[in-house]
Amino acid sequence: MCSAPDVPRRSLISPMLSPESVIAPRLEEIAQKSPRNRPEIAQNTLPTLPESLLLLCRETVKCWGGGRGHAYTVGAQQVISEELPVGEILERWPALKMESQICAEFHRITNINLKNHFYAELDRHTPRLQRIFRKKAACKGKVAEVLDQLFISYDLQEQGDVHVRRAAVLRALPAYLHEDDSTFLRLWHVEQSDDPNIEDIAVGLVMISARSTDAAVVIEGNRVIELPTLAEAFILLFALTFALHLSYPKDLANTFDFTQKVLMGLDEGNLKPRVLSLKNELLAV
Repeated sequence: MCSAPDVPRRSLISPMLSPESVIAPRLEEIAQKSPRNRPEIAQNTLPTLPESLLLLCRETVKCWGGGRGHAYTVGAQQVISEELPVGEILERWPALKMESQICAEFHRITNINLKNHFYAELDRHTPRLQRIFRKKAACKGKVAEVLDQLFISYDLQEQGDVHVRRAAVLRALPAYLHEDDSTFLRLWHVEQSDDPNIEDIAVGLVMISARSTDAAVVIEGNRVIELPTLAEAFILLFALTFALHLSYPKDLANTFDFTQKVLMGLDEGNLKPRVLSLKNELLAV
């Protein structure tokens, strides 16, 4: 039985911010103003109330999170310095398996609303991208053959469904950029196996065949979260690479570069040649 390779970590994108560092000073201020801490009742039986409040705060933050800062609570320094396996990180921070917390952590790092921004840009560019990809599919060559087969499959589905249009573009994007997504995207035939074969997946998605639109995010052999659409699974995985400081999959470097710099507008400099070419064609009048 093989195990998934560890994903290389990239440098820290933003300073760590612990909810405790924000909440604790405020609690101390509130506690000092509490009637229980007035001089005339200093002999009250609750002299350690502020300390108790702070302890309760710390434990609550550890267990449930507090919104945007949750992903940098307990064990954050170890993750950055010791590069803990993703499985261990998820045990310490179970909230990283929650869509809301992943989105919140991405917002904390980038100050961008993950899903709103991604879907707005993807939907805005989808008609143009489809024309570019279909034009390429009509040509000759290996890339054209892959694109042609993809569009034959997606053309059989409901074209009025925005999820189908998004999935078609996201599946065609790697092929157009001369990348092979076979190690990134895997199909799980649930009627043949109770569990997907994901132990060797470093970073990727698993499509659930019985529910053709469902997809699961996989990192270092761990099924992190299951989403109802391919587009949602893809962008949540993208966000997790930021939250966990993971490098992008080598086989899809162009695809993730396009997502980061063109669709999400993060660090637009130094585009890879194929990505720059697609961007220029996309934005051409």
